Amino acid sequence: MYLGCFLLKNFLLIVSKSNHNKNKATLN
Repeated sequence: MYLGCFLLKNFLLIVSKSNHNKNKATLN
């Protein structure tokens, strides 16, 4: 249970980072 929450948080963090990079690329 705890490990699943940890992995989910990391996954969401990576996804948000990649989305942020995509947004910066489209702005430029």
